[in-house]
Amino acid sequence: MTRVRVASLQYFIRPIERYEQFVGQVTGLVETAADYECQLVVFPECFTLQIPTPGDFAFARDGILAEGIPN
Repeated sequence: MTRVRVASLQYFIRPIERYEQFVGQVTGLVETAADYECQLVVFPECFTLQIPTPGDFAFARDGILAEGIPN
């Protein structure tokens, strides 16, 4: 039987100003998983929610889908 080490990650959506900050956050999590010699890294399905919202943390936090649409 082949064993696989899996990292199931919790992802905290933080306010970002630039795409590079998102990349840095994801890279840090992947590097930590690599330190533990994981072969598979699993992110939550909504971790990319942070990408279209640089500078607008309320959008990601509150789940607002578009301007003018209430929670």
